[in-house]
Amino acid sequence: MAQIKLMEPMKATTLPCSLVAAMLILATSLTCQAQGTAFNYNGRLTDGNAPANGSYDLTFTIFDAGVNGTAASGSVTNLAIEVTNGLFSVELDFGAGVFNGAARWLELTVRTNGDSLFTTLSPRQQLKPVPY
Repeated sequence: MAQIKLMEPMKATTLPCSLVAAMLILATSLTCQAQGTAFNYNGRLTDGNAPANGSYDLTFTIFDAGVNGTAASGSVTNLAIEVTNGLFSVELDFGAGVFNGAARWLELTVRTNGDSLFTTLSPRQQLKPVPY
């Protein structure tokens, strides 16, 4: 006949409170890193009916409305942006406080590199949140 042997129950152990607190602080610091305010903007620019090519100066301003409205930021200027087959990409940083949950629109102005006057492009582009 087979014998059945009972195992002793495991003893519960306790960790010192300071060790538990240190582990929680470490876990929190590893997962709670602040996000920056910069983002990438990819655009398409045409010159007449053809895709633009060359070097352009671009300014970007955030507004609180698609038409008229109030500027919610200062302008960010990017000089000598290369546009190829109408496509360009820039990094924009309007700083903290601009994106507070309210609707926002991006206004672009453009000039050929070295020209004196900027042309405002229309319509403004509505900015929508996306996951990262």
